[in-house]
Amino acid sequence: LARLLERLAAEGLDSLYRGEAAADLVAHVQASGGVLTLDDLADYTPRETEPLSLSFGAYTIHTSPLPTGGAVLAQAIKTLDGLDLARLWSEKLPYYHAVALALQSTWADQLTRLGDPTETAIALDRILSDEHTTRMRHRIEHLVHTASVLHGPEVIGLPGGTVHIAVADPEGNLAALTLTHGNPFGSGLSVPGGGTLVAGGMGYFERAPGRPNSVGPRKRPLYPACPTLVMKEECPLLLLGGIGGRKAASAVVQALLHYCALRHPVDDSLCLPRLHTDGSLTLCVDPGLPRPASDYLRAVGYLLESGEAGALFALMRDPDSGLFTGVVDPRATGLAVGI
Repeated sequence: LARLLERLAAEGLDSLYRGEAAADLVAHVQASGGVLTLDDLADYTPRETEPLSLSFGAYTIHTSPLPTGGAVLAQAIKTLDGLDLARLWSEKLPYYHAVALALQSTWADQLTRLGDPTETAIALDRILSDEHTTRMRHRIEHLVHTASVLHGPEVIGLPGGTVHIAVADPEGNLAALTLTHGNPFGSGLSVPGGGTLVAGGMGYFERAPGRPNSVGPRKRPLYPACPTLVMKEECPLLLLGGIGGRKAASAVVQALLHYCALRHPVDDSLCLPRLHTDGSLTLCVDPGLPRPASDYLRAVGYLLESGEAGALFALMRDPDSGLFTGVVDPRATGLAVGI
């Protein structure tokens, strides 16, 4: 790995796509039965995009656009924004029910309607429209009132092999970065002498053909990461991101609900119990979720699985002093460091 980094420092990143590092990667993939070619690497071009931005109360949220999980975040927040979240939270059981329904609806939309933004931008505009999110909100209000559930599609879950970094420099520049191998060990291939694992990003595509997220030439698959910046009156307040596959986006949504709508401190917003669903009736719930809430969700029709519903990392900026504080979710194996 050290030799690879030295090579990149000397030759530039182009070495990964056209140089010796690219040739080593392609040779090993092909020897292992893969179909990657040097032309595939040379043809790759990163996309520089604008963030997906929305208002949430007094805050402005900037998150990553398609094909990332920022679409889930934006749709869930827009849908829940019109509810009386403070009242629901005071009653607890309806709050968890409403959040479960919102996540269920948004993940169902994401996994059936969205994919590479060059092909699904119109679909994204539709699911983020006021008309669609208002219709979702009214349906959630009805289902919460009647203690009912939304029957969604069964989907294949994603493994976690992700890291998230949130950093600030002395000049106040901020960066949030979420990286993943797909599985904890990616594709299971390691290039001899290369010092790296080969990621398993193809696993994020739909296996069936003819769907928005199916495999296709030059397509980027849906990827659930959503590094996020929260601002108030043009001032950055919170840099946030998570790990855990699709659970990461659901976790960021719930942290923003606690921080922006319920006015909880950042550390509480990251630590409070959470839940996750990929769009089906199966809920992954934190072991710390109150027993009455678990019993209630089970009674209305959800299937509960106990487990960590994602893990978060955040960088909070004090608007008065300008000082930054790192906050690490206790579910995560991470740390906050000042240099």
